[in-house]
Amino acid sequence: MSDRYDRVPVASREQWRAWLTGHHAETDGVWVVTHKREGLVAPAGRAAVDRAKGDGTWTALDDVERLVEPSDLAQAIDADADARRHWDAFPPSTRRGILEWILSAKRPATRHHKRIGETVELAAQDIRANQWRQPEGRG
Repeated sequence: MSDRYDRVPVASREQWRAWLTGHHAETDGVWVVTHKREGLVAPAGRAAVDRAKGDGTWTALDDVERLVEPSDLAQAIDADADARRHWDAFPPSTRRGILEWILSAKRPATRHHKRIGETVELAAQDIRANQWRQPEGRG
């Protein structure tokens, strides 16, 4: 957080509006500081969160977000130097989308033979798998 702006602690929308009314012309920006309020999730929502944490879906995409390559994908890409070179050059958002697509396969055969195979085959040609639009001059 930059020290360039003052911090304005607010506990309610009304408090924020009152501060703005009295100070809006005095500064070009502030940091609005709020605190999380507990208990705002309905019981059904809390139950859904608890189920997701229990069955692993709460953290299922953590490795995808960190761009961690599953070992089967890494091994397949490493077997083709062109695929590895192009894969590593794809933007993080593209790799993230492909990793999520691979992870979401319901059956091992779909994951390995279709999605990983297609990813490697297309990456070797500098084409991004499972993408609606390709950069100009590709796919």
